[in-house]
Amino acid sequence: MAQQLKDSVAQKMDEYLLSANKFNRFNGSALIAEKGTILLQKSYGFKNYASHVFNDSNCIYQIGSITKQFTSTVILRLQEEGKLSVNDKLSKYFPEFKYADQITLKNLLTHTSGIYNYTNDVDEGDSAIVCSPVNKQLILDLIFKKDLEFTPGTRFSYDNSGYFLLGLIIEKVTGKSYEEEVYNIIFQPLGMTHSFFDFRNSKDTSRATGYKKLDVNEQIVAQRWDSTVTYAAGGIFSTTGDMYQWA
Repeated sequence: MAQQLKDSVAQKMDEYLLSANKFNRFNGSALIAEKGTILLQKSYGFKNYASHVFNDSNCIYQIGSITKQFTSTVILRLQEEGKLSVNDKLSKYFPEFKYADQITLKNLLTHTSGIYNYTNDVDEGDSAIVCSPVNKQLILDLIFKKDLEFTPGTRFSYDNSGYFLLGLIIEKVTGKSYEEEVYNIIFQPLGMTHSFFDFRNSKDTSRATGYKKLDVNEQIVAQRWDSTVTYAAGGIFSTTGDMYQWA
């Protein structure tokens, strides 16, 4: 009876996603699990419309801001190891920032720092910047030249800058790159073999093409932001299978 119910739920979810794909509302891969049992693992639509290659369960997608989960996990691991504390002042790592003594790492983690969100200044219209490797100092300059938007700890405001800074703090504390620490602490132990940062230079043929718009009449390929721009705030690429290992 329980198995019949699971099969029924999986069928309904599949029907829903098939319908969403038919009406150009979903193009990608889905993995849905409950209590350790995978109910649905299936892909829908095109990996590359121009060559008519379809998505499959091995497709690699940019997971965007889900990257922040990985960044915060590394920070908490480093705290467990006594290498930093979430109560540290930002001034310990960036004394040059005039507001750093008012902000803790916890504020960065919880989007309560008041720091200006650097992605407000770089967007799709700045493809020459966001689609190419950048020097981290460029992003730091965007962040540090702005005043605080509110007193730290008094408000919540979603902020990529905080997580960009956390990535740099990981590097300062460990002496290793942020990407290397994520690999060593998370990807490698969990067997996340299809997760990485450098999409531009990857030779993996499972990379999916992203689209801003995709239907039979119009296909607009989405800009692929370089991982040096999104960095610890949004630079990871992964598969549904690897994300299930993470979950």
